[in-house]
Amino acid sequence: MSRAAKVGIALAVLLGAGVVVAAVWRGLNPPGTPVKVALAEERLFEDKVLATGKVEPEGEIDVTSPVAAKLLRLAVREGDRVKAGQLLAELDTGDLENKVKSAEAALAVAEAELSALKNVRPEDVAQAEAGVREAEELLKEAQAVADTAQKKLERYRFLRSHGAVSAAELEAVETEAARAQAQVRAAEARLESAQARLQALKNPDPQKIAVQEARVNQARVALEEARSQLAKAKITAPTDGVVLQVGPREGDFLQPGAFILKLGDVNRVRVVAELSEQDLAGIKAGQKGVVTWSAYPGKEWPAVVERLSPTVTRKADQTAESIYKVYLRPEKEGLLPGARVDVSIYRTPPRKAVLVPLEAVFGTDKEKFVMVVENGVARRQKVAVGGSNELYTEIKEGLKPGTMVVLNPRQVKEGERVRPETLAGQRKGS
Repeated sequence: MSRAAKVGIALAVLLGAGVVVAAVWRGLNPPGTPVKVALAEERLFEDKVLATGKVEPEGEIDVTSPVAAKLLRLAVREGDRVKAGQLLAELDTGDLENKVKSAEAALAVAEAELSALKNVRPEDVAQAEAGVREAEELLKEAQAVADTAQKKLERYRFLRSHGAVSAAELEAVETEAARAQAQVRAAEARLESAQARLQALKNPDPQKIAVQEARVNQARVALEEARSQLAKAKITAPTDGVVLQVGPREGDFLQPGAFILKLGDVNRVRVVAELSEQDLAGIKAGQKGVVTWSAYPGKEWPAVVERLSPTVTRKADQTAESIYKVYLRPEKEGLLPGARVDVSIYRTPPRKAVLVPLEAVFGTDKEKFVMVVENGVARRQKVAVGGSNELYTEIKEGLKPGTMVVLNPRQVKEGERVRPETLAGQRKGS
């Protein structure tokens, strides 16, 4: 075989091999832009917020000191369950007992004085009349002495004017006359007092009786208050509950209104969840939720959102993130106050829906689209969307389950040949 023939055969072999390699290459790497894709799926759609929370008793009650006294004994500790009427604490009653005794004595005096005004005895009247007569006699005697002293004074003044007595002698007589006049005035006052007492006994003054009755009533009120304060020295539980917090120690002196302990109703609890400002969107009263507690794995407590906190709480580390409190009421018992729990709040009720990954949807607020793959070609498909969560968007119209959608639609033009590079697997959760 000639050299030219050999070269021709070699070229033919190489050309044939190249055609085969090219065909294999085209089979392994079909034409088109590589894209990541996923399938539209019909599954349970859940638009929910996840948060942590704390179980708190509903209707906490602060038990305070009703009076100023020393705390003698604490009968309970934190965590104790108590019944309504059960003894919680005792206060020192020494001062309170003394106040009761003083109030009893004051009432007895007031009642005795009122009785004296209203109930006149004949012997009292006779005694008062005798007192008047005695006062009259004393006044007569004093007046006689005063008259004698006055006459003596007038004589000594005459004698002094003629130099018959000294100035000292006149001064002594003047002093004696003045003392006698003072005795007259004292006797007159005593007679007036005796006459007034006799008049009061014979004709009691209604106004004085009314005033004294008011004093008796005031004394009774004071006694009732003192006894009430003494009774309050034994502090009892106003309702069934659990002791959540104890403040003072035995021996501490407490002012009225001072905190002693906090009670909570363990049969009525609420869950307080903390949400960021971003998660708060769409959360409102009446929405359903689920509470789980690590102490009981697998157990769930259905709950309902009751209200949202009207205030914003900064995080403990003083960062800029704002924390909102959401209050939920569990629909069954079993959660204990103080427990840390996990909370799921559903913005909308879970439902069956056609879902695609969030990144598959594009467009404007008015129109939404997805890019579907049909026979290796990208085609824009208009869709009507519903809710969204952190992973998926609900497709209400425009797609059927099983339709392949592009996950990077803005990088592909309509009509462009595409090569699905990977089929996104179903993500956990919804």
